[in-house]
Amino acid sequence: MNKIIPISELRSYSTVLSEVQPHSPVRLTKNGYGRYAILDLDEYEELLAKVADYEKQLQFYAKMEQMMIYNMENQDKAISFSDLQKEWRNENEESKN
Repeated sequence: MNKIIPISELRSYSTVLSEVQPHSPVRLTKNGYGRYAILDLDEYEELLAKVADYEKQLQFYAKMEQMMIYNMENQDKAISFSDLQKEWRNENEESKN
């Protein structure tokens, strides 16, 4: 469950930090409005990994869209979906190294 507390509670930061649990961040308010979130480090790293994965997927879909447009305009030199997949896998392997 999300906990919402005023930022002034940070004076007793050890109490606030003890409230932070996986999948249950503490939301801090400033002047009555949500302003900050404190979350579990493992959860934060999971979120970063998901964002990176989503960005790679978006890049793949953008390339697929470009391929489809190219194929419509240049039917004699069409690029196959399997070629695009191979290129994408190679780029992902290179980025891991």
